[in-house]
Amino acid sequence: MRILFHPAIALMNRLGYTKKFALLGLLFLIAITVLTYSLFNSLSSIIQNSQRQLESVALIEPISRAVRNIQLHRGFSAALLGGNETMRDRLAAKEKLAADSFDALEQRLPASLKTGQDWRSIVTDWHSVQKDGLNWTAAENFATHTRLIQYLLHFEIVQTWDTKIDMFHLIDITAYRL
Repeated sequence: MRILFHPAIALMNRLGYTKKFALLGLLFLIAITVLTYSLFNSLSSIIQNSQRQLESVALIEPISRAVRNIQLHRGFSAALLGGNETMRDRLAAKEKLAADSFDALEQRLPASLKTGQDWRSIVTDWHSVQKDGLNWTAAENFATHTRLIQYLLHFEIVQTWDTKIDMFHLIDITAYRL
């Protein structure tokens, strides 16, 4: 062990007390600086991850509301296309409700998500349902609504996905299973 520390011992033997304390203080300062920098980077990463998670969790409620309203729209569309003409007014009300919840969701999305391919395909499907949905057969209308709902649920899962398995399961239970 003495051989390993021989250079340090030789250096310390040549220095006076003032220089020894200055050298030890410098080594201490370097060690504290490295630890502080490491702690700062670690905390910064945790803070950024937590902020991203909070933004994702905040999207769960508007996405769920949009899914619920589109499901209602799907049901009333199926009833109307199935021949129940008394549903036309109720369908219009549900379409307005679904459109409002869809617009509210879009307002809450960050700009980076609005420009993504997933969101664009969701918007395209929603607009085609609104525009042409009643001109399709009941099966086509139902299938398109179902695909739109699946896209929204997938979008919700992707946005709330966390690389930590425990956090993923917590969000999964809170948002989907309950």
